[in-house]
Amino acid sequence: MTILLPLEAIARAAEIRVELAALLANKAFAGRPGAAQWRFLTACVERLLDRDTPSEFDTLPTGRAAQLKFEADDRLQRFYGAKGSPVKFTFQLLHQRDLARFHPTTRDDYPLLAGYTVLIRDDPGQGAPLSPHDLKEYLASVVADALAAEFAAYRAVPHFDPDALTSRFDPDGSAWAVVKQVAVGCGDRGWVLDQPATNPSFYRLVDVRVRDVTDQRAVATTHEFWYLRWWDLRKADWAYVYRETNRQTYILTPEIASDRWRVFDNLYPPPRASAPGRRFKR
Repeated sequence: MTILLPLEAIARAAEIRVELAALLANKAFAGRPGAAQWRFLTACVERLLDRDTPSEFDTLPTGRAAQLKFEADDRLQRFYGAKGSPVKFTFQLLHQRDLARFHPTTRDDYPLLAGYTVLIRDDPGQGAPLSPHDLKEYLASVVADALAAEFAAYRAVPHFDPDALTSRFDPDGSAWAVVKQVAVGCGDRGWVLDQPATNPSFYRLVDVRVRDVTDQRAVATTHEFWYLRWWDLRKADWAYVYRETNRQTYILTPEIASDRWRVFDNLYPPPRASAPGRRFKR
């Protein structure tokens, strides 16, 4: 499994476009290939292959970009995680802050669209065992995607859908339950992150390290920063600010029916500032 550098992707642009077109034409993958998340994925691929290509998403707001990225990448992970025919390339949308985990010396070479780029892997050998190095790289990406899914869940309040978490979080695990508890609790209070339009909430994954990998369990430790500024719809005023930099531990477990791994548990210290509710993380 090899991640193509930008110049390598450009050299194979014709093959990549054929693979992407076949992916979007697959009804098992994209029921509506003209939907916004697939146009966004296509635009990110085109930006990688030709950085001067203009896009309808050039002025996309941050919150909307995060939602489209999550919707597209969630479906990509589900599709690639299922047993099926081998594919020539795989696609993964990635925020610019996470590029350093893959190509720290060349991250500035990746052109961005609304803060995102696309990683293209060549000849992944779907269904073949990963090398220990590639498995750790994959597990690090699972953790990064879990953070993105968690942030997207909070941004979706009060329209939070617990099922949207299941591609990154094991629904039998405590991490899934805590995210659901926070999202539902904030929704019940009338707290949201998508208002006002200038809501500055964001998160940053500073570092992730994977260790203690076995067939049944893996442990990842992270350094994270979260700034979530909750707005009270009922009072039309700011309700609570979560601002924390800390180190967290993720327990990951494999899904029995596929080669996909998900977050089972997430351990982290309580916020230094007082907060309503038990371990009010976000």
